[in-house]
Amino acid sequence: MDKIKREATTVYLNPRIAKAAKVRAALSDKSLSDLVNEALAKRLRQDADDLALIRKRSKEPARDYDDFVKEMRRDGLL
Repeated sequence: MDKIKREATTVYLNPRIAKAAKVRAALSDKSLSDLVNEALAKRLRQDADDLALIRKRSKEPARDYDDFVKEMRRDGLL
């Protein structure tokens, strides 16, 4: 991982998840910190992408779910 400033923190993990993460880190020649940083960064990017999509689609007209299901049944899809 890039040589950037790090902040120490305490995280409590399920013991089996912690063991799996340590094995994964060892197999990939990464530190556990690098593995956790990468996983959190990926999740935060996904969240940011999801929020951007929600904002983009917020102006689309909403459909009533019950009406949608009725249409699906009418069309033989349900």
